[in-house]
Amino acid sequence: MKKNLMTSYEKISDQLKLALIETYPDGFEDEIKTHQDMIKGGTFKGLLFGYGDTNYLIRFQNGDYSTYLEETEELENDSFELENYDD
Repeated sequence: MKKNLMTSYEKISDQLKLALIETYPDGFEDEIKTHQDMIKGGTFKGLLFGYGDTNYLIRFQNGDYSTYLEETEELENDSFELENYDD
């Protein structure tokens, strides 16, 4: 059984961010939906994403997804450089 975890984008690991890039190579902004906050009331923007043994609800703090896209692009470039590094 998978566990469910709600977290903010800022708190997820680089490994999970790279998994998002692999799953959504053209960006995930179309997958971000509005969710009800049953505890605090109101709504928030979030992305449902299953990875490993966990279902994540990744919460976004504002509507500016370009910051997140720039960061994921940097991570993707760093990952590519590491994969192609020869000793």
